Amino acid sequence: MNLAQLLQQKLKDGSAKSLLRSPRAYSFLSLFLKSQPPAVRFGFQLLKEAFLKEKPVAFTSLFFPSELVYALGMVPFPLEVISGVISSMGMAVPFLKKAEEEWYPQDLCSFHRLGMGLALQGYLPIPQVVLSTTCLCDGSHRFFHNLSRFFKVPHFLIEVPGRGKEEDQGFVEDQFKTLIQQLESLLSRKTTKENWNEAFAWSNSLREELLKVNQLQKMVPCPVPGDEAMGNVGVIYTCSGSKWGPELISAWRKNFPENVPQEKHRLIWLHLRPYFPSPLFPFLKEKGVSIVGEEFFGNLWPPMDPEAPERSLTSKIFSTSGLGPIKNRLDRVLALLEERKAEGVIIFAHRGCRQSTGGGFLIREALKERRIPCLILDGDCLDPRELNWEQMRTRIEGFLEIL
Repeated sequence: MNLAQLLQQKLKDGSAKSLLRSPRAYSFLSLFLKSQPPAVRFGFQLLKEAFLKEKPVAFTSLFFPSELVYALGMVPFPLEVISGVISSMGMAVPFLKKAEEEWYPQDLCSFHRLGMGLALQGYLPIPQVVLSTTCLCDGSHRFFHNLSRFFKVPHFLIEVPGRGKEEDQGFVEDQFKTLIQQLESLLSRKTTKENWNEAFAWSNSLREELLKVNQLQKMVPCPVPGDEAMGNVGVIYTCSGSKWGPELISAWRKNFPENVPQEKHRLIWLHLRPYFPSPLFPFLKEKGVSIVGEEFFGNLWPPMDPEAPERSLTSKIFSTSGLGPIKNRLDRVLALLEERKAEGVIIFAHRGCRQSTGGGFLIREALKERRIPCLILDGDCLDPRELNWEQMRTRIEGFLEIL
């Protein structure tokens, strides 16, 4: 039994809260770590540092640059990513129901509902600070502000103008300068040039690993499992700035299949995927579909420069293609279609994501004008109660017939 299976079992019987805070449990489990894959070892270290308070804990939103957290000697605890992990273990519904009992409505993003359910039931470590941005997600900063009030800790928000224009970068860069000073004062520690050198070196190494995967996604047939690429989005945004980033992606890349079956269809996937166990991706594989490009996995940032840390952190945020007018997102999709030799697009309309879902209809119409097939799948990334599989399968089969 690995760490994930043990945690799943303890979540089911209700004993995970004491396990996560037990030094004895971590001492015992550490004996078995050498034989475990890098993802399990990383998860062990993250939980150990956070729940045993070995380092200050920062709750972070997905697009907050974790390089800053590592440079300050903190441990990032990305709640939206943690919510995805809980859902992948088939354990989402009890936490979603707990949040709903406390008046968090079902049309609220399930990443945030599940995170609140974890907090309400005492399954989260105690943070020293909450860090988030307004980048892409309209509800994220409200969720993280609510968490800061729940835990009675400071919430620092980086406001990113939605226009995505170059002249707005100075505004964000100034915010990072102020934030670093505030965090240094709060934590009674200083970031040094050595801190930035180390964090940015690991971030740049991760970027190089991702570039290798991007090149493989251009191959016909494609050896990169598309559902796994989307599953690694959390790794990218949690591990940027630590040694785990390049190590995890490198280990994953080395396990790509050598004998790749022939493809019938090469598609681009927009937004995220359902993370709970479902028949969706086995069905697509059975139909010969390869997902050869995604919005967030391949959306790389410029190399980080330790001589200009605030500018580098800002540039990373502004490299997100979803920032700014819908044309930015469309241009990214068109580039992927050409680069990856893809013939169509699937947009997953995650129920709680207003901006992505609303933008999806505009993108579909723009693709329709260019005679590019596009399918919108309605559903939820974390809540299995929202999956109508028979209806979804029928729509996918009709779409594949059009292709």
